[in-house]
Amino acid sequence: DDGVIVAYNGQVMDGDFCQMTITRTWTAMDNCGNSAIATQTINVSDTSAPVLIGVPEDDEVECENIPAPAVPSATDNCDDDVTITFDEEVSTGECPYTITRTWTASDDCGNSSIGVQVITVIDTIAPVIGDYPITISVDCDQLDDLTIPVTDNCSEVTIDYIDIQFSGDCYGTLERTWIVSDACGNSESSLQYIFIEDNSAPELFNVPGDIEIECGGNIPPVPTDVFGIDNCDNDVTITFEETQSGTDCPYVITRTWTAEDDCGNEISISQNITVITPVITSDVLMSIYPNPMGDEGVMSFVVPERGYVVFEVLNNLGQTVKVVYSGNVVGDVEYRFYVDVDELNAGMFTTRLIYNDEIHVKPLIKVD
Repeated sequence: DDGVIVAYNGQVMDGDFCQMTITRTWTAMDNCGNSAIATQTINVSDTSAPVLIGVPEDDEVECENIPAPAVPSATDNCDDDVTITFDEEVSTGECPYTITRTWTASDDCGNSSIGVQVITVIDTIAPVIGDYPITISVDCDQLDDLTIPVTDNCSEVTIDYIDIQFSGDCYGTLERTWIVSDACGNSESSLQYIFIEDNSAPELFNVPGDIEIECGGNIPPVPTDVFGIDNCDNDVTITFEETQSGTDCPYVITRTWTAEDDCGNEISISQNITVITPVITSDVLMSIYPNPMGDEGVMSFVVPERGYVVFEVLNNLGQTVKVVYSGNVVGDVEYRFYVDVDELNAGMFTTRLIYNDEIHVKPLIKVD
């Protein structure tokens, strides 16, 4: 039948454009009303990844010339609005190190492509030493505080030095070579001449304070724990001197300690021991004959009431060198003793009478 009519019935779409089935139908009919249907099935899918455009090539740069991240674009055969994400990763280490930049282009169907740029960062430029005095004078304890101004284009800087010491006044002169290095091993050096001074005196410690004692009392021994500390000298020299203003009460014993360092700086601190005449609170009589005394003589005393007495001779350090009498006595009775002082060296001594809670003294001069 030459009069067959073919008509397109349309299409049915199932799914989305990522995975879609399109069914199309046609109907053919002759003049007698006979018909036939033809069907076409089209399977549509998107498996092609987007194409990135403008991802830069790998590069090697100095650290101060790191470029800003590029902004690539992307095209896709199906998606007009491709999503582009960016990630940057910096490798561990300081020199050289790498920056890995990754761009990912994704379409709506989950297809993606990746573009990578690796930037190798190097440093070939040494640190720069700023202005500083070529010649300087410092106190010896300030040496560790010295430094120089340094900048670097990439990293933190390590500052070291090498010293050569020359003789001179006190601590002399240093020729210091400053060496500055960055993390990549680039380095620079420079000289400085340092004149070392010490103008600070040592400090003295444990010097006792001034005191008063009664004549005939025990004079404290010279302390052995006085010491000095100096900002430069680890072995301070300590000297000691003692003078006495007289022999009869009252008098003053002056003890002086001097600390001196290797540069001649010194400090002196004194202690004054004032030996005073005791206050007599009762009628006690003491007698020494002769005075000055040779190898022997007579010593006596009288106390007003009964009590306990210690009658003795002391040296100029307050130490007992002879006990004349020790025991109970009655009042208003003269106690007389013939004493032999031949064993004592010539010099100044003190006769001390301890009566109950009282102390009474009288000077004794011993002659050869």
